[in-house]
Amino acid sequence: MELAHDTRRAAAQADFQRVALPWLPHVSRYARLLARNPSDADDLTQETFLRAYQGWNTFRPGTDCRRWLFAICRNTFLRVRHRDRRMLAVDDPEAEMRATTQLYWDAVGSGLDDVFDRVDLRPALERCLRAMLPEYAETVLLVDVEGYTYADAATELGVPVAPC
Repeated sequence: MELAHDTRRAAAQADFQRVALPWLPHVSRYARLLARNPSDADDLTQETFLRAYQGWNTFRPGTDCRRWLFAICRNTFLRVRHRDRRMLAVDDPEAEMRATTQLYWDAVGSGLDDVFDRVDLRPALERCLRAMLPEYAETVLLVDVEGYTYADAATELGVPVAPC
């Protein structure tokens, strides 16, 4: 049983190499057009062929392999682009909060504590929030106004926190 499985896998691998791999330069060129960045295009090409290899059993022999690979490439690009749009980049929110807190206490220690009471930042904040993409504005409101952690805000918004 194991021998038959290994034989089928070897035949599928040979078939993939013979049918799909010759299209590598074409898929790579297409990925460069989509990604517009050589490094991202290389990653996209690699991901395309990885997905194609994993789904090789879904390829119908006799159909246009190039077209099949391009569809995988395009769908992978769109999926990654959609995911990247929904990610929140966070360098180190705790360090940023500590630095902001330290600046506040330094100002208070210098006798500038009343300046925070006299300055009405509401109009400037509202303009900035309106100028932001909605997902960023929601994040700012949850974290900076409501006091959520970045992880809790990400959960609330249904988006992953991007590792840095």
